[in-house]
Amino acid sequence: MVRNDNGMFFRYNDGGRHEFYRARGVGDCATRALAIATDGNYKECYNIMKKFNRGTPRNGVSRKAIFEMMKSLGYRRINCENRNVRISDIVKKEGESYYVLIEKHALCIKNHVIEDTWNSCKEDSKVIAYYHIK
Repeated sequence: MVRNDNGMFFRYNDGGRHEFYRARGVGDCATRALAIATDGNYKECYNIMKKFNRGTPRNGVSRKAIFEMMKSLGYRRINCENRNVRISDIVKKEGESYYVLIEKHALCIKNHVIEDTWNSCKEDSKVIAYYHIK
């Protein structure tokens, strides 16, 4: 686990992708974040994501597809587009897991730690929307 200058913690986590694929640097952040946030199986999350996305989820997933998928799974979206909500604001929230969307990326915040394959908390990006995963 790494602590950044801004006080946020980051832990490398590929959501279980390594069990199914060897490739790195793929655009599967939406799938990884879902697997991490829900403690789900990466391949099962990949297949769920595939139903809502045009093309393979390894090349990125549209925001619309994520919104539809999360709604079908029963999660309620908290929109932040017109508010100044940052990653650090979600890190401070109580709760176990959050599926967070920032510009062109999805990540998981679990127990106040950003879990992802890259340290997105360095920039403390603006949040577009998030879901509380119970």
